[in-house]
Amino acid sequence: MDAKNIRSKIIGDRLKQLRLDNNISQKDLAASIETSVQTITQVETYNREASLDLIEKYAIFFNMGIEDIVKDIVTVTKSKNITNQLEIAQAAILEAFPVEIPVYSHRELLDPKITDIKQIDSIYWTKDKIKNRNLFAVHVQTANLYPDINVNDRLIIDPDLPVSPGIGLCFDGRARSNFANTQGVHIVKFEAAENNKYVFSNNFDEVKRELKKGFYKGMAIQKLTPLPIRGINVIYPNLDIGVDINSMRSN
Repeated sequence: MDAKNIRSKIIGDRLKQLRLDNNISQKDLAASIETSVQTITQVETYNREASLDLIEKYAIFFNMGIEDIVKDIVTVTKSKNITNQLEIAQAAILEAFPVEIPVYSHRELLDPKITDIKQIDSIYWTKDKIKNRNLFAVHVQTANLYPDINVNDRLIIDPDLPVSPGIGLCFDGRARSNFANTQGVHIVKFEAAENNKYVFSNNFDEVKRELKKGFYKGMAIQKLTPLPIRGINVIYPNLDIGVDINSMRSN
């Protein structure tokens, strides 16, 4: 709200209050000060700034000085204008703030036995990049999609995208041998199949399973891979690698 609009509101409120305090209708006041009901309505609803001539008519009719009507207008206007500018600046700053994308561990995500899954980290993107999408990230803890996806990569997931050929998440209730046979999310490859259906698999399992209703949990839209410095990941802590316990059993 600019200074003119602030001034219109303050004076409009004061003139309206004068009329109400003296129990006079817009019609009677308009007739008494030789103006129109429309003018009074517009002033009282801030759709028109009161002219000095109109303010003078009010002052004469209500037996008061013009200064009583317009007192402190400059000070109040400046104060409100400064407040408004601060609010605009604050909104601009908040708009520029990045948006948090929560990161969850591969091991815990969608495990039905874990009622309160904690995020392990955060990734930040700008609002323009997020575009109101409900994104989250998964910290990979298995090598099932190697070399496409490495252990300790992070995948940005969009759960609202329709399934398509590529990498994404599914939950089919199967025990995960990499994680002590617990249930939870699987990071898989999706492939189109016949009759507009999809199948999913990984790079170490030749079995292609049908993606049934409710299994699909989102598409990976970006992979974040740390670059080790002297063999050490300096970007974020590595998580334990999920080991396939079946491969450790003796024949």
